[in-house]
Amino acid sequence: MDENIQKSFFGKLLKKLNEDNSKIEIGNLAPYFEIKESRGQTISNYAIYANYTLIQFWASWCASCQKENIYWSKINNQNMAKGLAILGVSLDKNKKDWLEAIKKDKLNWLHGSQLQGWDSKVVDLYNIQSIPYNVLIDRFGKIVAKDLRGRALNDELNKILK
Repeated sequence: MDENIQKSFFGKLLKKLNEDNSKIEIGNLAPYFEIKESRGQTISNYAIYANYTLIQFWASWCASCQKENIYWSKINNQNMAKGLAILGVSLDKNKKDWLEAIKKDKLNWLHGSQLQGWDSKVVDLYNIQSIPYNVLIDRFGKIVAKDLRGRALNDELNKILK
């Protein structure tokens, strides 16, 4: 880009968006974060010992997320024994709503939230623009896939979890 454009508001915005997107490229290490799990203990995305971890970003107030939760429950039940773990990261602000959604939707995997909604640090770390959103990482923390839904997620898991 022309130097004047680079210095403009939109030039700086484009540069920041490009830098943010490059943090979560497939093949890169997933950004590290710590979060409070549903019982109050601090956990990190690197402390999950599984062959693959699906980091699932969602919220109790998100209708699309609730539909996706049904699918993620099936994925979890089919693949847990094959080495898949799921870490649900909620963008909720209200702890009661978050915990009730976990119970209501029967989400039997590890959950965490900073209870800061879109102001959560993980939103910036993972450049989350909308939810539901997910990132699949291997046991070394390397990003294998991202934002997979439905059949695409199932196909990717079938390919890697033989």
